Amino acid sequence: MGSKVGEGSFNMGLGWGKSIPVPSVQEIVRNDSQYVPERYIKDYEDRPFLDSSATFRSNLPNIPVIDFSLLINGDAEQLNKLDCACKEWGFFLIINHTVAEEVLSNVKAAAARFFDLSLEEKKKYSMVENDVQGYGQMFVVSEEQKLDWNDILFLRTRPTEYRNMKYWPIELPGFNIHRAATNANKARMSIATALYPDDEAEVGPVESMMQDRPRMYREVKAIDYIRYRLGNKLKGNAAINFLKSRNNA
Repeated sequence: MGSKVGEGSFNMGLGWGKSIPVPSVQEIVRNDSQYVPERYIKDYEDRPFLDSSATFRSNLPNIPVIDFSLLINGDAEQLNKLDCACKEWGFFLIINHTVAEEVLSNVKAAAARFFDLSLEEKKKYSMVENDVQGYGQMFVVSEEQKLDWNDILFLRTRPTEYRNMKYWPIELPGFNIHRAATNANKARMSIATALYPDDEAEVGPVESMMQDRPRMYREVKAIDYIRYRLGNKLKGNAAINFLKSRNNA
């Protein structure tokens, strides 16, 4: 049984959804480092543009920086920054988070070991038709859409019942588990982690914070939002419209 929401669709029997298989960006670069296929060249209106009179760094917006050591103690400025970052950006940089540097280094090293494998080896962990876990690329919903210049390995870790070990390269040490300028000579690796509520959890505005203000966002089951998000092209904060109440849509 399928349901259609907005511009994208999802299948109720597919868990989190699916993504169409696409060629490996690593292999494209290895075959010809000077060639970018047409499908990876963004449409004019989707390209970031900088003022020609400004330098690259001087014209970049200031990504929100949250000091976690102050935030956990209720610092008003950090709370306001967090509020703004969630509303306007959808992400932020955390400093003073107390995660040991050794842990971060080990995670980076484990990820690097995976992407250093041959394509034949990496393909053993490829996403299958009805799952977004594994090696490939996410948010690919049509054969015509423009693609991102990256490959990913997406793994669900918690709760453990959602962990599918067939996508885990457990023979590699370390798996017994932004904004950036491209570099023409060196590959860049990013490691993203995300926290999600239970699939069946209802997510919406906190009633105690509503006061007399009208509700801008509706309650939605977490799995419905995730399916919608993964069933559409990744484009800024466009998915926020899915969460708006019918009176604010």
